Amino acid sequence: MKSFSLIYIIEVKFLTDIQRKNDVLKEKVRKAEIAKLIAPRKAVVSAHLSKFKSLLNKAKKSSKVEILRRYVDRLKKIENPSEDLSDWIDWSEKAIDWYDHLIEYDHPYLRDVDKDTLTVNRIDGQIENWYLEYSFKDYEYDNDWENYEGILEDE
Repeated sequence: MKSFSLIYIIEVKFLTDIQRKNDVLKEKVRKAEIAKLIAPRKAVVSAHLSKFKSLLNKAKKSSKVEILRRYVDRLKKIENPSEDLSDWIDWSEKAIDWYDHLIEYDHPYLRDVDKDTLTVNRIDGQIENWYLEYSFKDYEYDNDWENYEGILEDE
């Protein structure tokens, strides 16, 4: 049985640690080189996927627009429609034109709606910005809140 000196054991451990750190570093460099090589391809694939998703969304919207138009066309065939129904049909046609990505009618009441999610965009921030820019001086209002005593107090 051979006995190893303490120095020899320390040297082996030290060299093993260095080799392990070197291997870890080599692996990091290898992964970085691979990432660098595939980055342009990833960018191209991502761009094409984004275009395809847009195409798919437009096709889905187009299908929905066709369904809505067919429905409104059926309503138009009603003989002697009420005034409310006629008004609703007119409104519906404009709303469908707003939703149709080929027409994009500027509907005054649907401007603040996201066409993809059909949810209202955040408009309170816009109102807040308007309010901050609003000047009481332009309208000769009194900024002295003491004159409004009782109005602002809780009951």
